Amino acid sequence: METCHSSRITPITIDAHLDVPWMKQKFGIFDLAQPHPTTQVDFPRMRQGKLDTAIMALYLSETLQDQLGPYDAHEAIISQVQWLNTQSKCSIVGFPDSYKSIELRGEMPIFLALEGGRLLQENIELLFIFKMFGIRYLTLTHNRNTSWADSATDITYHGGLVDFGREIIQRCNELSIFVDVSHASDATADDALSCSTKSVWATHSGCRAIFNHPRNLSDNLIRKIDRSGGFIGVPFARNFVGPSASGIIDHIDHIVQIVGHPFCVGIGSDLDGAAMVDEVSSVEDWHHVVNEALSNRGYVDEDIAMIAGMNLFERLEKQYDGE
Repeated sequence: METCHSSRITPITIDAHLDVPWMKQKFGIFDLAQPHPTTQVDFPRMRQGKLDTAIMALYLSETLQDQLGPYDAHEAIISQVQWLNTQSKCSIVGFPDSYKSIELRGEMPIFLALEGGRLLQENIELLFIFKMFGIRYLTLTHNRNTSWADSATDITYHGGLVDFGREIIQRCNELSIFVDVSHASDATADDALSCSTKSVWATHSGCRAIFNHPRNLSDNLIRKIDRSGGFIGVPFARNFVGPSASGIIDHIDHIVQIVGHPFCVGIGSDLDGAAMVDEVSSVEDWHHVVNEALSNRGYVDEDIAMIAGMNLFERLEKQYDGE
């Protein structure tokens, strides 16, 4: 599959995975135009951190899904989208909206994703509805198995994807929704790579060779994701990259060395979704721990621009080509 690696426009910084919608679920309605005392992301701090845009993951914990039941869980996700739509000076980049047209209106463009295939409630047609909301990728599992796929952090039950899981992958391909294997077991990720006809992503995963955690990617999976034309977003989460921000660059370096180029790697910080490395208190530290740290490690400006955003942005630009 084709790999995107040409910077045709002014470089854009973009984060592949922020858990901002979950903060609405935890704290109720608040204004992203103002700093919140217990969250890590808002628009003023994004600007301070020189982060132009991000993909924000619609998410509910498995525990909350069990408490709410299928109907109310779906309604809770809709309420997260509605809340984002009420934010001033921002707009969701849907289909077939243009990032640039939103930017020219003086608004911050944001993208959406769906984290956790359990939210599909075993109804494959919900994928079409979520696409209309604007989701760009589906994270197949979260911390627990679904009825059709194994998680990296649950007891092996299915041995990867069952037939319905393969149907989910096929439907994602048909709808041009990227398949995200962060949180998935190795077998689930392997099965997704085998049956997907489009690129497969790992939006917030580190490298197991650098930091041994089952949520991180083996070298074999890193190579396969790259060969699919996919994307790997390195997180800021200390449980996956280690306690220091230098670990973020160590994981990026490892991916670059494993695949032989810098064009499949970027950032999926997991801000607002996990405990961060020591040097990160909020999104305002983004530029320091990404762009500045890459420069200090010896990366040239063009490669920094690709890793800090253009690798991901060019894939999003091309997502609906041919539809």
